[in-house]
Amino acid sequence: MNTTDDKNLGFSDADEIERPIRWVRWTVLALVVIAVGILATVWFLRKTVAERALAGWCAERALTCEGKFTSISSDGATIRGLKVSSGVDVPFEATEASVRLSWPRLLTPKLTGVSVDRPVVRGTLDEDGILFYGLEKLATPSGSSGPLQLPAIEITDGRIFFATDAGQLSATVSMQGTFPARGDLDLVLDPADLKGPDSQFKWSEGIISLQSDKGRISGEASFVLERAEVKSVSVSNAAFDAQVDAVDVGEGPMTLSWKGEIADSAFPGGKLSAARTEGEANFTELPSLSAADIMAVLTKAAFTLETLTISRGGYGADAMTLTAQLTGDSGNIGGPVSVNAVRAVAPQGGAERLASQGMFSRSAEGTLLYAGDASASGAHVTPSLSKDLTSPLVFPGALADHGTSLRAAIARALVNRPSLILGDEPTGQLDGTNTKAVIGQLRDIATQNFTVILVTHEEEIGQACDRIIRIRDGEVVSDGLEDTKMVS
Repeated sequence: MNTTDDKNLGFSDADEIERPIRWVRWTVLALVVIAVGILATVWFLRKTVAERALAGWCAERALTCEGKFTSISSDGATIRGLKVSSGVDVPFEATEASVRLSWPRLLTPKLTGVSVDRPVVRGTLDEDGILFYGLEKLATPSGSSGPLQLPAIEITDGRIFFATDAGQLSATVSMQGTFPARGDLDLVLDPADLKGPDSQFKWSEGIISLQSDKGRISGEASFVLERAEVKSVSVSNAAFDAQVDAVDVGEGPMTLSWKGEIADSAFPGGKLSAARTEGEANFTELPSLSAADIMAVLTKAAFTLETLTISRGGYGADAMTLTAQLTGDSGNIGGPVSVNAVRAVAPQGGAERLASQGMFSRSAEGTLLYAGDASASGAHVTPSLSKDLTSPLVFPGALADHGTSLRAAIARALVNRPSLILGDEPTGQLDGTNTKAVIGQLRDIATQNFTVILVTHEEEIGQACDRIIRIRDGEVVSDGLEDTKMVS
């Protein structure tokens, strides 16, 4: 039986339409709540997630990283107690480290800066260079051999320690910028006393300040060295200041200029005192510390060395100044050199003042050559050398007195060590035996870096000379040039 309200016992058409809409709303609301819950959970657990991500990132590089994230935001994060280990070694520790992020694209963060407070870095220093117990692996992204693009880095009150065969070397370091792209680096060495099997270094001060700009590094360094010993060479109480300008982080041309003072130095067979030096050298690239490598990449060097006293192997001077202008190519080095000495001494004699200018060369194999002119004032030869040079001059009978006079004349000539000795018919009154003795003695004198010129009418005497100039009626008719030590 139907009533007028029968139609109210079912659902209206409007209800049929609204019901699915309500279900959609509830479903969306539930998803939102779930998403918010997930995000909230992630947000509350973000530090733990970040710590695990850091540990995983280091594990990919065979390192162990520990640290507590104290803050994380879209702009960056802060980590306290950061520690990086490689086995039992701990190459890096920091009280606090902060990273800064930017978002160039959605869901694509970019590391734009790193600030590290009071970090401690440990490494080794030996013939293979500088190593940091595997910390270098952080400079290469995982799964790639390409270099990592470093962000701007700021280091405050950092400490760095190097283990060496001679002991521990330590320093304080500060850095700002994206080194070596563009940045500043300051390093202050702690006083040290390092002793190794063949060396010893002790200094009281060392400061290095470097600036980089697009891979070009320039800066200066100063050291106060109390003592240094390397094998058989020693230096005491020395101070050095140096400036460097290197292209392409040491892979390109480099210029080094310096100024220094040395109180005392000893080397095999000799020593010097109160020395001062300054100069500039150019290299094709940053050299290693070995002398052979330095010579191999040297292209130019200009320097001055002044000493109060210097001696080696019986040679020496109370004061000496050495200047050089050298060029180099693949280890072959040469150029003009000048030496000025006061009260110079040698096994053969000495001089109040001595000066020499000439050309110096050193081959890549180590062969040394010098050719030049020398002048001296107040010069003398030792009595033994004078006796050796004149003793063969012996004359018979009535000529004995003449022989004594001739030996004395030659000895007097040699005392002042002249650059030129003139002999006017020196054998004119001698027999054949004594003529040969005199000519032989004069040739020996010529081998002692003297130039001897003889005037003679005897063909035999002329043939004993290295160069014969024939003169007739006051005119030169021939000049047989072979050498310039013995001229007739």
